Amino acid sequence: MTTYLSDAFRQLKPLCDDVAHQPSIKNIQNLKDLVQRLPSSTLQHLQEYTLFPMQLQLNNAKLGSEIKVELINGIRHVVEKTEILHLEQLFKLYVFVFLQIFDPSQPSMVASVSEELKLSVVQCATQVLRSTTANVLDQMYQKENVPKLGQGIYICMQLLETERLRALRLACVDNILVTCQVEDDTDFNDIVFRKQVGDLITLVVPGIIGGLCKVATGDYKVGHLLIQMCLRAWGRVVTLVFDDRIVGHHSQDHKTNWSLDEELLDTPDQGSGTAKLQPNSKEGMEILLNSQEHRSPKWLKASARKLLAQTQVIVRVQHSDHWRVRLELVQMCDHVLTHCSR
Repeated sequence: MTTYLSDAFRQLKPLCDDVAHQPSIKNIQNLKDLVQRLPSSTLQHLQEYTLFPMQLQLNNAKLGSEIKVELINGIRHVVEKTEILHLEQLFKLYVFVFLQIFDPSQPSMVASVSEELKLSVVQCATQVLRSTTANVLDQMYQKENVPKLGQGIYICMQLLETERLRALRLACVDNILVTCQVEDDTDFNDIVFRKQVGDLITLVVPGIIGGLCKVATGDYKVGHLLIQMCLRAWGRVVTLVFDDRIVGHHSQDHKTNWSLDEELLDTPDQGSGTAKLQPNSKEGMEILLNSQEHRSPKWLKASARKLLAQTQVIVRVQHSDHWRVRLELVQMCDHVLTHCSR
C-alpha cells in the first residue's frame, strides 16, 4: 500500500467506523465530505471499504427514512467518483439499492416510503449504471440478467406513472434512458452494442413505451419538462428496438427462428403501461425468458401493427400549449423516421 493510499485509509477508517456504529446525519456527512476530497484513483482502491458501513446500516430495519436517504446518497457519492469493475459488484449494488423501496406484498411492488427515499434510490441505481465500465456493461446485457434489470425497470415505470414528485418522475425517465443506453452521450453508431442492448430491452419494451406514452399524453400539469423527457425516451427506445441497421440484419439472418408470443407486443393506449412487464408474476417472467424472438420479420410485422396505435396516441401532444413540447415531438418524429424507415 502506497504512502498516499495509507494516508487516505487512515482518514477513512474513523469515519467509516463512526457510520458503522452510529449512522447519524453528521457522521454520514463527514464521510461524504472526505469522499469528495479524495482523488478518484485513490478512492477506487478503497471503494468497497468505503461502501461497506453504509450498506451494512441500510440493513438496519430500525433506521428512519431520513437516515436511509443520507446513506443511499453516500453510496451514490462513492460510486460517482469510482468505477464498477465487476458484474457481481454491479448487480450487488443495483439490486441492493432497489430493495430499499421494494415490497412484494404491494400490488405495485413499491413500498410505502417517503418520496425522498424513492428519489435517492432511483438516482443511486442510475449512477451505478453510469459508473459501470464498458466491459461490464457488455456482460450485463445478457438474457439471463433480464429478471434483475426488469425489476428495476418495472419499479421505475411504476414510480413514473403513479408518483407526484416531479423530480422523482424525471429521475425515473433518466434511469430508463441510462438502462436502455440511449442517453445524450451514448455512441449511437456502436451497432454491435446497440443490437445487444436492444435484444434484451425488446423483452420489456411494451411496458416501457406504454408507460412513457401514458405520462406524455396524460395530465399536462405534470410540467412540460417531464412530457419532453418522456417523448425523448419514447422515441429513443423505439429506435433502439426498430433501428433499420439492426432489423435489416435480422431479416437477412436465416439462422434466426424465433416465436415470441404476440401478446407481449400489446401496447394499449389506456391503463398502466407496466401491466405488460409483470416481474411479480412467475408465469410472466417465464414467458419473457422463454421468448426467444428478437426482431425477426414476423415479430416486426406484428409489432408494427401494435406500435401504430401507440403512435396515434402520442402525437396528440402536437396540440400542447408549450412550444418546447411541440419541438420535442418534431425532433422525436425526425429521429424515429430517420432510423426506422423500414
